[in-house]
Amino acid sequence: SPRAAWSSRYNGKYLYADFVSSTIFRLDENNGDGDGGGCRTCCPVVSNYTAVPLMEYPDAPEADIAVMKFHNDQLYVLSRAWGGRLHTLRYVGTDTNRAPQAKIISNVTTTTTTTPGAYIQLDASESVDPDDGDNLKYEWDFDDDGIVDSREVAPVIQLPEEVGLHTIRLKVRDGKGGRTSTSIDIGIGTPPHAEIVVPEEGHLFQVGESFVLTGKTSDDTLDPDVDFSWEVNHSTHYHPYLEATVGNEIVLQESPSPEDFLASTNSYLEVILTVTNSNTGLSSVLRRNIMPQTITVTVDS
Repeated sequence: SPRAAWSSRYNGKYLYADFVSSTIFRLDENNGDGDGGGCRTCCPVVSNYTAVPLMEYPDAPEADIAVMKFHNDQLYVLSRAWGGRLHTLRYVGTDTNRAPQAKIISNVTTTTTTTPGAYIQLDASESVDPDDGDNLKYEWDFDDDGIVDSREVAPVIQLPEEVGLHTIRLKVRDGKGGRTSTSIDIGIGTPPHAEIVVPEEGHLFQVGESFVLTGKTSDDTLDPDVDFSWEVNHSTHYHPYLEATVGNEIVLQESPSPEDFLASTNSYLEVILTVTNSNTGLSSVLRRNIMPQTITVTVDS
């Protein structure tokens, strides 16, 4: 971390992001004399270091944090989710006012069917401020024109008649100069319907098996206005087995071998298909878990 802009307790420290827990950690020696009491020959191994949470994203989806990089005394964190948003962390000390965290709650998303002109309720009540006692103020922009349309905490609005994505923005102020903004996209209209053809429901994979990820729209022909994107995750512990790949009939090479004794029960593949209408921006997401094919082994001894 940069020495000039951050507290001395960060000097020479190693920061890392755990993309499963969506948390950034700082590694601290168990004591400061260079001998943390670790033991490499012990079973299990005892570490010289303790992971101290630096920043948590409690509402973040899995695998949110992807890349971290320092630049101009600030830590930039690139997220996998939310359209690849870039977050900025800066050290503000202990006597500096800290900015609030804005949050929008809505039951309408880009993957839900919403009637044009319908009324929906928005909610900013879960926006928080790390400084106790700050009185938060809310500024809503319903039509993305930069003009404040409401200062209520939970306003009811009428959506436009136009089908497609509609951006709603929220700015939260703490009255002491701190402010932060966030936004959501609302889908107006009906998202495209799609199905996962391969792998089939109930398919059991074998180690090393390859198959072609195939989807279709509501009829038997591919809609030229619909884009397909595939992801495959492995097992109950998250790591991408196939990164987001655009297209249809994508070859998935070599299904995984078991990693431990519980693999017969938890070493599944999660196949995720996202279909997006290129004209409206509306999308649907389908998920299917593919379990391994198992056999019974009897051992006589």
